[in-house]
Order: sequence, then structure tokens, then C-alpha cells
Amino acid sequence: MNIREHPRYFLKVGDEDHSIECFDDVIAKIESVLAGSSGSIHLCADDGFRPKWQQFIFGAKIYIRSYFMIEWANNTCALIFHDHSDSEYRVLSPSEPEDLSVNTRTKISFGEPEALDRKYCMTKEMSAKVVREFLELGVRPEWLEYEFVK
Repeated sequence: MNIREHPRYFLKVGDEDHSIECFDDVIAKIESVLAGSSGSIHLCADDGFRPKWQQFIFGAKIYIRSYFMIEWANNTCALIFHDHSDSEYRVLSPSEPEDLSVNTRTKISFGEPEALDRKYCMTKEMSAKVVREFLELGVRPEWLEYEFVK
């Protein structure tokens, strides 16, 4: 399903959950959050109803499609895209930002206890450009390199 065609989007911003129906409102919310000096965003979408047997076994009525997660602090950012099977594609940074302290890399480690590896760290400006391109085109930018993680 095209990213713009979902009936509802789920946006986790820090610890806050948002349910948004209009894709343009999703873009506006992401842009406003990205203006902050630190934060995190996880974008998912309603991908349609599950068959009745799956609703009974799993308890969930709909499929949830995860698109990306982004975390940033001190102008350093990390970004993970997901495919339709929820596999991770970690963006490999084309250039490292200035602040790569252990403290900053720990703040953007997606909940992992250890600091994020330097190869995943990029500037916030670069990450915002990547997110904007993804939201416009609906696909991961081809000019970047990714590390596949099951």
C-alpha cells in the first residue's frame, strides 16, 4: 500500500502516541517535532483488517505497518527504516557529525543499553533531508547505504 493511502497513521513522538488520519497532518507533525533539539519519532500505519482467525489468535484487529524510527540529540541522529516484513534497514552515515560522544550515542540508541555504533550516526540536517524525501516518495532513498538487520 502506498504510504499516502492508509486510513490511519500512528506516530510515537517520545513517550506520546498520536493517531492521525490525514497524511499531510502526519508530515506537519513530523516537521514540527524535528525542529526540537532532541527527540524520537516512530511512524506506523493501519495496514488493513486481519482475517477473523488472526484476530482470534493474536487479538489484534488490524495489521500495523512500521515505516521508520528516528532519534536525535545534540545534532546527531540515527535512522532505521522498516520494510513490509518489519525487517530493519539501518542507515549508514555518509559522513559523521561533530558530536559523537558516548553520551550522545547512548541517547540515540533506540532503547539499547549500549551507545550506538558510530557508523549509524549522521547529522540531524542530513537525517531530516532523508525523512522528507521518504515522506515525499514513499521509498527509502537510493543514494544512501543501509545495513540489513532481520
